[in-house]
Amino acid sequence: MTTMTAKRLEARCTAELVQWIREFLGLTYKQVGQITGTTTRTAQRWGNPTELSVPAEPHRARLQQLREVQRLLGVVFTEPSEGHDWLFSAVPALHGQRPIDLIRGGDVAAVTGILAGLHAGTFG
Repeated sequence: MTTMTAKRLEARCTAELVQWIREFLGLTYKQVGQITGTTTRTAQRWGNPTELSVPAEPHRARLQQLREVQRLLGVVFTEPSEGHDWLFSAVPALHGQRPIDLIRGGDVAAVTGILAGLHAGTFG
């Protein structure tokens, strides 16, 4: 695989993730930028696969946390609507907070931790 092909693939995957973040989580480009520690314009470039923009560290790691939320929601809940409902509901394991509010505040790790526990059967 050539370097350009790899960059195109990463750009496409990044754009698909940003689209999911915007549509499923309901976050704005500004919020994506805040969560990942970058600007609104950079988040917009990530959302456009034709720009071939890919995140650099440490932004890539923060974006990867959101990808992990996406993955875990897919394995914990059988229907996307169930995962969406969970994100927007008070969760006792999060002291009654809604996972989406933690994500918006940048505490993505707390949400992935709970989802990983649900996946492992720790909570339930």
